[in-house]
Amino acid sequence: MSWRHYSTERSSAAPGAEAQSEENSGRAGQAPWRVLNIGAGQPMHLGRFIDLLEEALGRRAHRDCVPMQPGDLPATWADVSALERLTGFRPMIPPEIGIPRFVEWYRSYHQDDKAE
Repeated sequence: MSWRHYSTERSSAAPGAEAQSEENSGRAGQAPWRVLNIGAGQPMHLGRFIDLLEEALGRRAHRDCVPMQPGDLPATWADVSALERLTGFRPMIPPEIGIPRFVEWYRSYHQDDKAE
């Protein structure tokens, strides 16, 4: 599996984002670029996210569960509404597929680093 395969959704969003950027270029008060979230667009418990990472990595994480700390958010997720509004694109790969794909890509990409 390649990064290209994993990043299919991200690259699918790019043409619409580029067109939107060109459309806004030069408008007063409008930056010629946007930062857009590209994610599942659904909340996920941190514990579930760690479970998926553990499964993909084939090893257990050391979990030190402590009470909420100042600055912690009770819930957070990628709001993809601007991406969809500006480009017509909505990501469809769920974390259960995307996380293992990312781990596989990362290991493949950094394979040479282990030899050093």
